[in-house]
Amino acid sequence: MAAYVPASFQKDPEAGGDQYCFNAPWFMCEGTDVWRLLRSIASGLVYYDPAHTIYADGTAKVRPQWRIGTSRLEAALRELYARVSVVS
Repeated sequence: MAAYVPASFQKDPEAGGDQYCFNAPWFMCEGTDVWRLLRSIASGLVYYDPAHTIYADGTAKVRPQWRIGTSRLEAALRELYARVSVVS
């Protein structure tokens, strides 16, 4: 089971910290497997982001990830999971 909750972030130095806001609707998803992932990659809904950073001193931070574009989030989730519930 996985939950996908949209959030926004704002720096707020006056309040002494950062502010996060969690929004609706959010998605509760169940039932996935590697074949669903492979089909989503093949269709372009899921893509690989190497996300490498190389610093001025030559050190590297490597953190590759699989990503879903937020403009097609619900379509991607419906391809990745057997059951998707939208919670308002």
